[in-house]
Amino acid sequence: MRRSTDVALIAVFAAMIAACAVIPGFTIGPVPFVVTIVIVLLAPLVLGAWQGMLANALYVLAGLFGLPVFAGGASGPAVLLGPTGGYLVGYILGSFVVGVLAAQVLRREVSGPRAAIGLIAAAVAGVVVIHAAGVAGLVINAGMSPSAAALTTIGFFPLDLLKAGIAGFVAVTVLHAFPRLIPAAA
Repeated sequence: MRRSTDVALIAVFAAMIAACAVIPGFTIGPVPFVVTIVIVLLAPLVLGAWQGMLANALYVLAGLFGLPVFAGGASGPAVLLGPTGGYLVGYILGSFVVGVLAAQVLRREVSGPRAAIGLIAAAVAGVVVIHAAGVAGLVINAGMSPSAAALTTIGFFPLDLLKAGIAGFVAVTVLHAFPRLIPAAA
């Protein structure tokens, strides 16, 4: 029963990421502002490192195989090779980091302020990984200089830190309400 539940939760989180990607926003250079990072970070906080990473990978694969799930309804391999491709890779890598760190927090605390602070810190680490991968993608795929790429992504950083905070608080609430979801160590 647990395996089928895991598969369903992975699919649900991938679908939530896709749903958030269609919310319109603004752009800084070639990078669009998206709400998806809240769910990208929430998935490993709630599901754990492996399942959270799989949810993010499923989302990216769906887009690569032609479903219009990326920002602005984009899809296909060209997106991964475009200016924002590094961020998509960062979703996968960052979600694993978040899940590993969250498991360490949840071994000690599963609710309350200390758990919230720990999960927010784990989500912030994920934001750093996502932005680092995004900068690399801008340099490699868009031909930007490292400083120009960093300046582009830094404009999103404060908002993404806020999203990390939201993901951490939501995760504590969800895990308090559904303690059977508390992820095991990675």
